[in-house]
Amino acid sequence: MVQWQKARSGNSLYFATAEDQDLSILSCNSSASSCNLTNVHCDKEYTIIVAASANKCSSLRSPPYKIRTAPCQPSSVQANTDCQSKDVFVSWNPSYVAQSYLLTAVGRNGDLKTCNTSNNNCTLTDLHCSNIYHVSVLASNENCTSLPSANITIKTVPCEPANLTATIQCGNSSSASLSWVGSTGTVAYMGLAQSETGTTAYCETTHMSCTLEGLVCGTVYNFTVQATDGFCNSSLSEPQTKGAAPCPPAGLRVVPRTVVNDTQILRASWSTVNCPNSEYLLALTGSIQGNNQALFDLTSYWTRRTFFEVPLPCGSTYSATISARNSAATSDKSAAVTGSTVPCAPLNVTFSASSAVVAWNESLFATNYTVYGVTSSGRTKLCMSSQLLCSVTNFGSGHIVVTAQNTAGESEDSVPVVVTAGRRRR
Repeated sequence: MVQWQKARSGNSLYFATAEDQDLSILSCNSSASSCNLTNVHCDKEYTIIVAASANKCSSLRSPPYKIRTAPCQPSSVQANTDCQSKDVFVSWNPSYVAQSYLLTAVGRNGDLKTCNTSNNNCTLTDLHCSNIYHVSVLASNENCTSLPSANITIKTVPCEPANLTATIQCGNSSSASLSWVGSTGTVAYMGLAQSETGTTAYCETTHMSCTLEGLVCGTVYNFTVQATDGFCNSSLSEPQTKGAAPCPPAGLRVVPRTVVNDTQILRASWSTVNCPNSEYLLALTGSIQGNNQALFDLTSYWTRRTFFEVPLPCGSTYSATISARNSAATSDKSAAVTGSTVPCAPLNVTFSASSAVVAWNESLFATNYTVYGVTSSGRTKLCMSSQLLCSVTNFGSGHIVVTAQNTAGESEDSVPVVVTAGRRRR
């Protein structure tokens, strides 16, 4: 509606014209003090002039009056994601009459972002990853606000995968199994392994696990995983740092050797591992004389040799394992080898002259016993028994000793018992 103040005299017909910025003209007329312009469009700035006409004479035109209509609904709203910064740049067609714009982005998770600007674009920052936002734009001037634009949907950059675990298979040219918790909106993942020297291995998958091949034993790797939605990549996951370790050494053998002062030397040996610059550690645990209060837990020092000798007391049981290490990691322990040392020498050996019977106390872990006669001429085996006594014949005078045996060998001699010919006769 256009309004004006009527002329003071005469009956006049008034003509109102409105010319927009494109030189299109609208008009209306009335003998009253107002008329309605029709087909007025949004996004226009009109210059309005009113002229009066009486008796075929026209008055001077009124001074021009400018007015802006409401902005049109913003159109051609577009969004572009910066994969590196993770910001989203939104633009739309400018309005001729708008003085400001209000952009609203509402996330699927309820996150709300707004942007007030006098330009026909705005950058949304700090958006939540792996989210979908519905974006609309309003245009405003001093008089009116437009209808909101049609909604557009934007997908943000995927979140980084979480809870990465890396399990490395042992040995040279080993592999690593990666698994993780995925992120919404992801179409694929890439697992990465990077060494300190810069060499890399990677695997691609649409699942939440993959296997990296060709890792080098003795090398430390940083493991990460990255998600992609087909357009942008996520940040790298929190790294897992692990080394490619040797496999546990194979072929562990423990061979019992000499016995000195109730102590037996055990020689352990094993096969080399297929991994450069590896060292080995022998570990033994067990008990002495079956006593739960007399336990031992022994380890060697790290060595590049493939054997090691360890002294253990007689009457001991043991469990032996071997581990390997390199500059990157330590292997698991090998399968255990179990065994026992030789029995300790029998105690309380006695000789009955009347029955010519030698008796003794049991030695733990012994399977057999041997009685020897010791004279100046040498040492003679008198009898063997799995029992705790033995009859001897054809032994005159000298000393009698008893030893105990098992699969680890023969014990040292018992305390000698003196036997004399005269005593035997009694």
